[in-house]
Amino acid sequence: MVRIGLAGWGDHSDLYERSLPARDKLKAYSRYFSLVEVDSSFYAVQSPANFERWAGDTPDGFAFVVKAYQGMTGHSRGNNPFEDADHMFQAFRESVEPLREAGKLKAVLFQYPPESI
Repeated sequence: MVRIGLAGWGDHSDLYERSLPARDKLKAYSRYFSLVEVDSSFYAVQSPANFERWAGDTPDGFAFVVKAYQGMTGHSRGNNPFEDADHMFQAFRESVEPLREAGKLKAVLFQYPPESI
């Protein structure tokens, strides 16, 4: 099966009525697509509560491709908010657990920076 989705659900104004609150955009998005990439997880490890809410806002059969946190791929600049790599990976695993439990975690996307010369 081929699935088609977009990177994120908040930035596609053509899909939504102008007055639609941001909290309802994922529900509306899921009427058109059965898959979405979560890119906010690249910038910060999301709370499990966010993923639990997003799983609940989408119908059965909907799937998420979650972008790995930037610290896990060598993109991080500045201070790492985690004690060490083990804690960082554990926090990420725990954050996506609600999607896995709901059967909606399709993949974790690791986007690595270009090789430096």
